[in-house]
Amino acid sequence: MTCDDWPQLKENFEILFGASVSARSVKIINEKTTERDTWWQELRKEMEKNALFLDCTHIMGYLEINYFYENLMIMSAYGTAIKLRNRKSSQNHVNQAFNELQKTMSNKNIQ
Repeated sequence: MTCDDWPQLKENFEILFGASVSARSVKIINEKTTERDTWWQELRKEMEKNALFLDCTHIMGYLEINYFYENLMIMSAYGTAIKLRNRKSSQNHVNQAFNELQKTMSNKNIQ
């Protein structure tokens, strides 16, 4: 998704902001280290768990940064947890709940 998609996204979805989420890790590296992709996957999974804990569905503005100091690699991932809710389906849900409430109330008045 690009910035050009934002107006269309806002038109079709309700965007609820959760919070800033992050994950960090420090790894010892050497010339034979080949697990870097796995390490990043672990950080991404942690970010996903943090967002899900906040009841969010997506992470917006995701950024990965790594720093090297001698034989250490410091890995950081940042983003903003958001929840996208389809406007049409949420409106249908509200309409359905309202209709059920009206039926319940009318049934009570009949008796």
